[in-house]
Amino acid sequence: MKSSMFQVALLVVFAAFAAAGVLVFALAVGTNQEDTSIGNVVIWGTLDKAIFDAALDQASQANRALSGVTYEQKDTSLFDQELANALAEKRGPDIYIITTDQALLHEAKVDPIPYKNISQTTFKDIFVEAADPFLGHKGIIAIPFMTDPIVLYSNRDLLAAGGYANPPQYWDEVPEMAPRLTVRDTSGTIRISAIALGTYRNIENAKAIVSALIMQAANLTGVVQDSITGIGTDGRLRSLLAQTFGQERAPAVDAIRFYTEFANPAQADYSWNGSFESARLSFTQGHVAMYIGFASEEPLIQSMNSNLNYAVTGLPQLHGSARPITFGRTYGYAIPLTSKNPQGAIMAAELLDTATTSAVFARHFGVASASRLALALPVVRDQEFTNKMVLLSKNWTDPDPAATDAIFRDMIESTVSGAAQLTDAVSRADQKLQHLIAAD
Repeated sequence: MKSSMFQVALLVVFAAFAAAGVLVFALAVGTNQEDTSIGNVVIWGTLDKAIFDAALDQASQANRALSGVTYEQKDTSLFDQELANALAEKRGPDIYIITTDQALLHEAKVDPIPYKNISQTTFKDIFVEAADPFLGHKGIIAIPFMTDPIVLYSNRDLLAAGGYANPPQYWDEVPEMAPRLTVRDTSGTIRISAIALGTYRNIENAKAIVSALIMQAANLTGVVQDSITGIGTDGRLRSLLAQTFGQERAPAVDAIRFYTEFANPAQADYSWNGSFESARLSFTQGHVAMYIGFASEEPLIQSMNSNLNYAVTGLPQLHGSARPITFGRTYGYAIPLTSKNPQGAIMAAELLDTATTSAVFARHFGVASASRLALALPVVRDQEFTNKMVLLSKNWTDPDPAATDAIFRDMIESTVSGAAQLTDAVSRADQKLQHLIAAD
């Protein structure tokens, strides 16, 4: 099934563009596909239903074949268990939406697209780097359709009060800015923070931020494709947290040192601690000058404080880095083994993942398409920024997001509290990550 219509369309479309010297791709199934019925296809996910339905309606107007596709929003906290129960009972969705950090956990539950149909090289030519975790052991775990990059949100008023006209472009600017942006009362308590960095539990995107810092540090002296987990010479996934990559010490050590110094009272750039409310809430209340969040958070930030005067810019980089990097979370359509309409499911996924349709969904959700072809299409100015950030985005293969969240949290908190030396904290995290991978 997957090797027929899907494979032919892929190879024909890709070959045509490749012959012209352009590596682009659209998951399309033919110009007359709007007249082909795919039957009823049910999609499950945790994305907002009103937004998804609005995008789906727009896509259905352009292609009548999608009229049988419906979306059901599930509670994030209950989704995994509800899906597991449904699959065990051979019911549930024909397609469900997962993110790149969930890919490995769901690999055994889905019907992957074999590499004999779409090679890993072709996949990388078609989709952005942040989609790479969908490359499973035996095939493509999910079809990527949009990517959400982390960006820097800055309070213009607080920056101006500190004498800064623009947000920082490089990380070495931030420690210099922190003393001028951080405001303390007469007792020395921080009232205004320069940036929400240093702790873990009260920073919503701590793991993504730390991941970006590690990936940036690993690419300081040369291009490194994998810096947190990667495939070893034996073909198996392994932890890379303690790897030096030819540098004096593991890049993770430098990344964690930089991240945690903002929560160290002994440092001049100390500006954040565990007493603050969540980083996002503190930012919207005007209590922190800079907040690192996903691009998709902007509507929420606006709803929390419509009067907030803020700017959105790229994540700061390291001077001299081999390449700019941010972190991106990619969403993909996964087809479960228990789908009652597998042929309709793959056709629906293909139609929903054309360059134009994936761009529609990306615009509705305030992110960018995961398709390189879609990113090359003409866009409005605001979308141009997000598209650029997605092209700079990377990710890593996460064996278990909840378990790795605990590993990263312990690495940060043990360093901040002084319970462990920095190098020991990173080494212990590397060992735990390796043990987690081996137990998979």
